[in-house]
Amino acid sequence: MPSGLEFVPAKGISFQVMVSLEQAKEEVRSRADLVSVVGRRVALKRKGAYFVGRCPFHDDHDPSMHVNTQLGIYKCFVCGAGGDVFKFVMEIEHMGFREALELLARETGVTLPDRSAEDPQIAIRHGAARSALDFAQDWFHKRLLDSPDVLSYAKRRGLTDGEITDFHLGFAPEGGLLDAARQGGHSMESLEGAGLAVQGERGQWRERFRLRLIFPLQDMSKRVVGFAGRNLRKGRKDIPKYLNSPETDFYRKSQFLFGLGYARSEIAKLGEAVVVEGYMDWMALWRHGIRNVVAVSGTAFTRDQARLLARHGKRVVCFFDGDKAGLAAAERSLPVLLAEGLEAKIADLAQKAKDPDELLKAEGPEGLRECIARSRHWVHFLMSGFRSNTPYPSPEDKSEFLRRVRALLATIPDDDLREQCIREAHPHLEILGVGDQDLRKPVGKPEPVRAAPARNGQFASATFPVHHTAKKEILSGIRRVEAQFLHVILSHPTLALDVRDTVHPSDLGSERCQELWDLILASCELADGPLEPRSFVANLESSLAGFVAELFQLFEVRQDELEARAWLDDFQRDLEARRMRKQRRILTAQARISTETDRPLSEFSELLAREQHLLSPRMEP
Repeated sequence: MPSGLEFVPAKGISFQVMVSLEQAKEEVRSRADLVSVVGRRVALKRKGAYFVGRCPFHDDHDPSMHVNTQLGIYKCFVCGAGGDVFKFVMEIEHMGFREALELLARETGVTLPDRSAEDPQIAIRHGAARSALDFAQDWFHKRLLDSPDVLSYAKRRGLTDGEITDFHLGFAPEGGLLDAARQGGHSMESLEGAGLAVQGERGQWRERFRLRLIFPLQDMSKRVVGFAGRNLRKGRKDIPKYLNSPETDFYRKSQFLFGLGYARSEIAKLGEAVVVEGYMDWMALWRHGIRNVVAVSGTAFTRDQARLLARHGKRVVCFFDGDKAGLAAAERSLPVLLAEGLEAKIADLAQKAKDPDELLKAEGPEGLRECIARSRHWVHFLMSGFRSNTPYPSPEDKSEFLRRVRALLATIPDDDLREQCIREAHPHLEILGVGDQDLRKPVGKPEPVRAAPARNGQFASATFPVHHTAKKEILSGIRRVEAQFLHVILSHPTLALDVRDTVHPSDLGSERCQELWDLILASCELADGPLEPRSFVANLESSLAGFVAELFQLFEVRQDELEARAWLDDFQRDLEARRMRKQRRILTAQARISTETDRPLSEFSELLAREQHLLSPRMEP
């Protein structure tokens, strides 16, 4: 029994012993039910030995994602997304590997070893910085509760006691964090790793956040990864209004959406996300029951953020400030959102207020809801804007505008969604003097965005390449019988032990088949027994992992063990017969050039007799 895991059997018995992280990871993998994990996001239906559903990583109309419970892998045969249970959680929740492992460990009742057991250097630094973040969040929060003036300001801005408590809002005074952290046992290096302290040229340390209202930035698990601070110094235009944490191991601005950990269930429920620009706007909408809201944290909308939203819903409403800058930001977001297959709409404040927070004060919660409900399809937003801003367009104006619209249409990966957008534009086309066909003119599609490589090499092997593949393409350059051999072995791993001495990698014609069988043999040798399919596939190089997934798509019906053994017996006989035919060809060639002996001829006759005897059972009626 592996050591260091806490087992929680059905009868409630539990115990704990020491174990390595690798052992813990394998225990989590063995306990995690991939169908249940995927099924929380995707409606799955059983099809033979596996399950199918619509892929959540692209705009999937027909079930193209296959979930193989035996191997513990999933794969989409359209967009290529795939991997094991860890990879799925990492992609769907936008987590790192460690966070995904921790989440699944909690669900399966497995206790993970201390980070210090993984890598003495990296793990200690990581843990210290994480601890510093938790310490700072509590320290900032207590400073706010102990600062009546700042607390009064926060409440004047509409923040409630409940929000201050629930979201751990805080206050960074002029100083004090560094001293308090030292007394709490936190080093300056750990504060620097957390993005809280900055070291000057002369080696002196200073605090990053000073005299600011603090908004903790929390990940999908609602754990703090950084901070944003609103300036509280009056009359200091030289100081940025908002200051965010720098890029750290925990916080990546381009991959972060404020409030998503709180809003994701509502976004999934409604299929729509409302995106605002600032933290106060987020608080305002959340306070009044609009719970499918996220904020972009003052950065330009990125492709990673769009992917995050696409995993939770299919529609996005950009609820940005009503000034020219806000409307321009909404328009700049369009190519990013459309490229992820999202239906984009824009809420226009229509000069009623400069931002959603101000609209709330002017028209109350109903004004917010009405503005969101009136949000316009991006095509109407652009078309109406063009007609308003250019009442007498020149031919050059029209040409440039149509070029912009066609470029946006070209970013949409789904044909149906693109046609829907063209239909939305139809009422506006007559006044522009163009027709539908003008919007369909190609402008040159952008290069497809390739998946980013896994950080630190984590689970690069669990990601499959893109294969727009049909079943007949899977066998390109591969004998079907050899592909079936590998499928049988992976379906019944113990059978590998029966044939490892009779089937050599060189007996297989395809390089992919040779490499996979060689790795299976090596795995059996190292384990001194049959391989564990889930662990084996998870550690394969990406193209081989994809090949395994294809094998299980090709051979949908899994034989029982008796049928598999009988099939393997036939396969070994055929293989031996093939070896004999090859040897006979060699002997024939030797006979042509040898006149001194009849040895090649006698060996030829012997081989022919053995081959006929070998295949005789198949000739019997």
